[in-house]
Amino acid sequence: MSGENGGARRPRLLMVGRTRYRLPLPPWLAKKFDALERHVDYRVLASAEDGSALETRRFRLLPSARPRALDGVLFYLRLPFHVRRQIREFAPEAIMAESPYTGAAALLARATIRGPKPRIVVEVHGDWRTATRLYGSPRRRALAPLADAVSRLVLRRGDAVRAVSPYTGGLVEDVRGIPVTATFPAYTDLAVFADRPPERLPDRPVALFVGMLEYYKNIDGICAAWRRVTAQLPEAKLVVVGKGSRRALVEELVGELPEQVEWIESLPPEGVAEQLDRASFLLLPSRSEGLPRILLEAFARGRGAIGARAGGIPELVHDGVTGVLVDPEDVDALAAALLRVLADRTLAERFGRAAHEVYESFHTTPLEYAARVRGLVEASLREAGVAPGERPRVLIVGDREYGGGADPALRALREELDFCALGRAERGTVPRPAAVGPGSLQLVRRLPVLDSPFFYGTLPFRVAALVRRFRPAVVIAESPYLGFLVLLALVFRRRNRPSLVVETHGDWRVASRIGGSRWRVLVAPLADWAARYALRRADALRALSPFTAKLSEREAGVPPVEAFPAYIDLSTFTERPPAPLPEIPTALFVGALERSKDVGALVEAWPRVAAAVPDARLVVVGRGALVDLVERLRDDFPDRVEHVEQLPPSGVVERLDDATFLVLPSRSEGFGRVIVESFARARAVVATRVGGIPDLVANGRTGLLVESGDSAAFADAMIALLSDRELAERLGRAAHEASTELQWSPDDYAARVRSLVDRTLAGPAR
Repeated sequence: MSGENGGARRPRLLMVGRTRYRLPLPPWLAKKFDALERHVDYRVLASAEDGSALETRRFRLLPSARPRALDGVLFYLRLPFHVRRQIREFAPEAIMAESPYTGAAALLARATIRGPKPRIVVEVHGDWRTATRLYGSPRRRALAPLADAVSRLVLRRGDAVRAVSPYTGGLVEDVRGIPVTATFPAYTDLAVFADRPPERLPDRPVALFVGMLEYYKNIDGICAAWRRVTAQLPEAKLVVVGKGSRRALVEELVGELPEQVEWIESLPPEGVAEQLDRASFLLLPSRSEGLPRILLEAFARGRGAIGARAGGIPELVHDGVTGVLVDPEDVDALAAALLRVLADRTLAERFGRAAHEVYESFHTTPLEYAARVRGLVEASLREAGVAPGERPRVLIVGDREYGGGADPALRALREELDFCALGRAERGTVPRPAAVGPGSLQLVRRLPVLDSPFFYGTLPFRVAALVRRFRPAVVIAESPYLGFLVLLALVFRRRNRPSLVVETHGDWRVASRIGGSRWRVLVAPLADWAARYALRRADALRALSPFTAKLSEREAGVPPVEAFPAYIDLSTFTERPPAPLPEIPTALFVGALERSKDVGALVEAWPRVAAAVPDARLVVVGRGALVDLVERLRDDFPDRVEHVEQLPPSGVVERLDDATFLVLPSRSEGFGRVIVESFARARAVVATRVGGIPDLVANGRTGLLVESGDSAAFADAMIALLSDRELAERLGRAAHEASTELQWSPDDYAARVRSLVDRTLAGPAR
């Protein structure tokens, strides 16, 4: 039956596709199949190029039909019979169909046989719906409803689905309702493109297009935009490589602009590499793409790209980093992008350098590709539709805001977990729906009124839906209250119920007593019961500090499985050495202007401080319900008190450098992030002895601690540092030394989260 590979049995795989092959295979393609033979016992059923042999030990190719116009239709009509024959002759354990349409033939063939039935693995290389809308003859659109129905059926009935990119995985998720089994790109032999260092950009600005001359490649948009470019930049040149049904548009453009446009119908890989070396960048404003091979080839040659904000293109072309993204239907924007990059050689060079770095991360060897195929097949044989990887699947539920910027911690978590995060969108932004899948963010829109009731009221339903669609092994709730709502979401789930981890970031009781509106105290007893219930029913607990660990253990009766802080990105605070203390003694407060931060104690203490240190200043950064207290204090001391509502991290760095120390008169605190940031800038802290603050601030060494509510003692501590520069410097140096122990990388954080998940799955916490 199947051969052996180092003592391990190879699964038997039939690969079915519409791809045209010429036998014998060219050397670059033979590498792929030689590697596959080491991992799977395979046979390929596909189309033959004209003049090719039709059969070898591994290949069964179907000749083109006559008349040629009916070749595609006849291929798909005959394919189920050919697949059925191969099932009987080859007896595959799995069939890998390279598209939903070939998958339909495989499912139909399997339904007609008796005996053992192979698993069907469906591949998705792009948006399959474009085949009847953007490709070939416009008459194909008449088949779109039927084709869509067939593809939906195939994706739902297939035993496993493989996507080539997160974009295509999201498309499948929307139809299938569960994530794809695996995501990895097709093997691309880039040896011709990577066998030598990238060439310098040409002296003449040149844009290069390589691809089919079809509607989906936006040939009409390219031609229209180029006419506008040449009117303003006559020295620019466009090179078009490809053939297709829209060749007349290119021929017309060449006729109009023979000095600015060159058309080449076909090139081997070596010729494409040469054209890339002669170009300033690649042009790819497609209306639909999966994971474009030509982009990887361009990146390998150190060329950036102007691409469309469509399909899988944005996964490679990062706007402003490796190129420029435009709307494929916006000809003006495309022309503007062309003019911008063609006229700025420095910009094109920067895009090219960044693109080459991205290529390094996408480069895949034949053996790596083959190993992934084997893993995919074995996963489909183990259990239909279940993602195989070694990484646990985790749903993270929190009420924190996620913005548009890249989060280093989330990037690191992707290497350890297949996670999906549920949270809030930043204020003022409208989140775009994202497909449920590994690495996705499911964001809830902020409302101008009733924001919190809407978020928390709908959370159990959102969690229940995500558990059903994402199928996590573990759900992490970032507070006991969220843990209670997750338990509500899971109350009717009996089968495949995920484990629950409840995190304690601070004293949860504060939220209903000294946080937000004073009316919250009315729900305190109910809130306390809900938090206690979640802590006791959780499968595992995680704390951020020794203080929060004691709180959760006291309520739950068992210690947390893990205790480690959240990841804090201190890059902005550590990118340059700390500045010397300012000449004017200055105290800085950074935080929410709420009762939990005891802003009233700071306001009460400041008049005494101002009288004792006449040149001292106070800077308050923050906003909240107690802003009126700060505004009145500023009115009383207009030249010595400053209020800033909000600052980015870089602004906080500047304010810390302009301060003598940080003040934090909190009534409750879990893990003070701003303390760590202050230490990183070599600034001591005057704070209250509450919550997790003593876990960070060593009294008399890295700062001064006083009892909460004692405004006189707080004023005395501030006076001590404002009037004694030497003391402030000594405490600041010690704080900076301590900060090195509090800094850890995103990878360190992700490893701890992975440990938490693994220990949760290993057994019950109690």
